[in-house]
Amino acid sequence: MLYEIIQSVENGIERITYQPHKQRYQTPIVMQHGMWHGAWCWSTWQAYLATQGWVTHAHSLPGHGKSPMQRNIRLCTLGYYLQFLEAEVKRYSEKPILMGHSMGGALTQWYLKKVSDDLPAAVLVASWNSHEMISASLQAGLRDPLSTIMAVFDGSASAYVMRNPRVAKTMLINDRSIMMLRSCIIK
Repeated sequence: MLYEIIQSVENGIERITYQPHKQRYQTPIVMQHGMWHGAWCWSTWQAYLATQGWVTHAHSLPGHGKSPMQRNIRLCTLGYYLQFLEAEVKRYSEKPILMGHSMGGALTQWYLKKVSDDLPAAVLVASWNSHEMISASLQAGLRDPLSTIMAVFDGSASAYVMRNPRVAKTMLINDRSIMMLRSCIIK
């Protein structure tokens, strides 16, 4: 193995670090997951980047992955989550590259706008537009209104996957995805 995987849950936040045995770059990468995901979703990226010599840190927001819920999910706004992302970025002596997926991409944009724009780089992976989230939500609602209502009450994408796999596939998975649609179901 070319790297070590370090997993922990400290102060209510799950962290997964991939530490290469031969580190080539000093700048760490902090990875912010999206809605209905956790630190686990970055494992393929982390493994690849570790083989290239990058140290990567993925964390799970409260109520995601192995981070316990700290407040009702319906009260968890982007502003609330931004506090946790800011704390994660501040953990490292070297300013990290910030990488965000989906909702995590919106958080990354908010971080750059509201906290600091002096990071070495930011990477957005299939990101929400931080200023067009209502539009994206409305588009999902038009594709499958009942599942959208169910998702609001359930707090997961399971309704889309169980009720209408074709619609869920267009929203969550593409032909090159490494995860199968059934992997998106939260039990």
